[in-house]
Amino acid sequence: MLAIEAEMTRSTVMQQRKGSISLKTTIPESYAIMLKVKPGDKLDWDHEIINGEVIIKIRKAKK
Repeated sequence: MLAIEAEMTRSTVMQQRKGSISLKTTIPESYAIMLKVKPGDKLDWDHEIINGEVIIKIRKAKK
């Protein structure tokens, strides 16, 4: 497995639309490049809890 290190990045979480409980954010460019995603692609989300910290895993969905 190829390991690529990236600097920790931060993005702002925004409300999807007024009255909605859904949220949205931007995928930082370096992560979009690593995932090879483009507009319209689907993402698979998963998580695990390690020592009380939620770790989110995001993968480009297979077509």
